[in-house]
Amino acid sequence: MTTRSSSKARYRLSLTWRVIALSSLLLLALVALFIWLGQYHLTQQLESSRMESHERQQREISLAMQRSSDNLRQLAGLTAAAPELGSALQENNQDELAEVLRAQWPSLQLEAGIDEIFVFNTQGTRVGYSGTNDPLIDLPIQGWIGSVLTTESPITTLRCTRTCQQFAAVPVLMEGASIGMVVLSRSLADVTRQAKEVSNSEIALMVTGRITGSPPPEALLLEDWNSHILALTNRDQTLSLLQRASQDVVLNQLVHMPFSLEYMNRYFELSAVYMEEDADWRSTGYFLLISDITPQITAIRTATKTLLVVGLVGWLAAELLLLIILLGPMARLRRVAGLLPALASGEFRRVRDKLPLPRRHFSNEIDRLEDSTRELSHQLEALEQSVQEHSGQLAERVDELAKERDFVNSLLDAAQVFIVVQNSTGRIQLINGYTLERLGLKDADVIGRHFSDIFDQNAHLALPSNNADEANSESNANGSTVTHPSASNQEEKTFQTLDRRSFTVVWYHAFLANSNNHDASKISVGLDITERKAAEARLTWLAEHDPLTELYNRRYFQDALKRAIANQAKGAVLLLDLDQFKETWFQVITAISLRGE
Repeated sequence: MTTRSSSKARYRLSLTWRVIALSSLLLLALVALFIWLGQYHLTQQLESSRMESHERQQREISLAMQRSSDNLRQLAGLTAAAPELGSALQENNQDELAEVLRAQWPSLQLEAGIDEIFVFNTQGTRVGYSGTNDPLIDLPIQGWIGSVLTTESPITTLRCTRTCQQFAAVPVLMEGASIGMVVLSRSLADVTRQAKEVSNSEIALMVTGRITGSPPPEALLLEDWNSHILALTNRDQTLSLLQRASQDVVLNQLVHMPFSLEYMNRYFELSAVYMEEDADWRSTGYFLLISDITPQITAIRTATKTLLVVGLVGWLAAELLLLIILLGPMARLRRVAGLLPALASGEFRRVRDKLPLPRRHFSNEIDRLEDSTRELSHQLEALEQSVQEHSGQLAERVDELAKERDFVNSLLDAAQVFIVVQNSTGRIQLINGYTLERLGLKDADVIGRHFSDIFDQNAHLALPSNNADEANSESNANGSTVTHPSASNQEEKTFQTLDRRSFTVVWYHAFLANSNNHDASKISVGLDITERKAAEARLTWLAEHDPLTELYNRRYFQDALKRAIANQAKGAVLLLDLDQFKETWFQVITAISLRGE
């Protein structure tokens, strides 16, 4: 059995490792996706919890400020209700007012954290004062006097400039009439302490805008936010953190969304609470909350690492299990794949010896493949024997056909007739040597050309050009349309050779026996009748001319006259009478003959 030689294919990666690689890529992609989803959900949960904590801190700080404001208003009401204060204010006795304030001041300062007490008369003039700070001179006293004395209702407000203080103004009533106003002020230190206890975060009290009076210390200024810090817990750590944050984020964003940053290998979150009750339009107060979220970030990273480790361990376990499962079947599959080249080389017995015996129980696809390979080896061996038996017969038949072909070719070449084989479109497929000799052409100049291009009176025979195959096979050299050779048994055609000799040939056409109706090839046999046609033409000429004078004779004259009469043509017959015509013509002929001798 003859086999086609082929180069050995080199497999850089076996099927087992390809499966392992592809499954590894898939599993690693899934592990990465699960880790990313886990980290994403944990981060979302952290952000959600921090947002809830931020909103809760805002509510608690606002509630603490409201409680502090209500408490301050109550203390102001109790102070204004003292009988001694009302009588001293009504009598405009400033010494007695000072004595009354000195009596109440210790309890208000120590127990309630009051910073200042103001007493004003109905004209807005301060008539009494007690406090630890310099008295403020930019308070809207006239507005407060007008509102309190008109409505006889207390008011509370918050003002942040160099400090943030809550104010409570209540009327002093005497016999049902307002005779003045008492104003108590207290800083937000207590609120700051309460906010720190509630939020478990570092608290900073900050004021933005124009600073009146002497500026605060330079270390407490935040130039990027145009603000200064009034109060700060854990100053050594949080001050530098706030300076760093002021460069990275806008202050207004902290009111709506906490901001996270990494500082000194720890993670912090900043949020701000806007003091809506601040009545000073020149500045704005904020509570800043600084929370250490390093434990939460560490927990997320730990969970992510745990997911990564678990995913990698699961991936390794899955790949190891897959490798164990595939090792046996893939080894058998490699063995069958290694035997196939031997099967192609004709080593059938060696292939059968390498294959194990067929298994009867729990067979799988590989068992079926081995059985099929074994059966294929038997069939190929039988086929090779059969091919070898028929190869000799085929060789003998080929020799016989070659001999017959040579005999036919020699017969065609020896025949002194024109023999041409055409396909269904009239193109020449075979031509004998006699025809080529008469045409003066070679076999390559004729094969593939149309029959009418060569063997037709209207066709001018020439060697084919480079684009002869692309030319229209239906047109001759003069541009006139040439029809295909007739399918009739006999036809007559005239053609010229390259040396301008003309031949008239009678062609006999016949379809070949092995041709069908759709692709009918035919053989054309032509006989040269050029000399016979010339003799026929000579006889026709002699029948109508006088051999001596080469003029038309009486027979031609009578035929022409009959045709004219039959066609009713108009004409005339001229009769000439020449005297002694024969003697004169005989003398001329004699003179010509003597001169020729």
